[in-house]
Amino acid sequence: MDDEIYPDFGLSLLEAGRGDATLTFSRFVPSMMARMDEDVFTTMANLAMDQMYAVSVDFDRARFEELLRVVNPAVAAQLHRIFGGAFDDVTQVELPAGAVVIGVRARLGEPQTNGDETYVPFVAIELIAPTPDTTIEIT
Repeated sequence: MDDEIYPDFGLSLLEAGRGDATLTFSRFVPSMMARMDEDVFTTMANLAMDQMYAVSVDFDRARFEELLRVVNPAVAAQLHRIFGGAFDDVTQVELPAGAVVIGVRARLGEPQTNGDETYVPFVAIELIAPTPDTTIEIT
């Protein structure tokens, strides 16, 4: 995982007045995934745009099931084993580079504060098969 700390893309969009935007990330390659609660999952990636940004995407159980359908079956089996059962405690795993590659359609969530950091996660509307090219569409 890249240890560099980058500006939050969600916060940048919110500050630019694009809080109502829907984004489609054609190729999202997260470096970590976590289950925060019974029906709350999150993942994070660093993406190169006009500069490097940190991007976090939160999703529910239905989106988790979508993710399992679009990733490599062996990876899906591992993720299901780690995150698929009843919720017991917060679980986080670092993902090997390129292990999970998905397409994401999402909207901005609510600003969050974690210590001195403020960020705005994206909330997944749909997790889809990735495309070979890396594009971000903002509508």
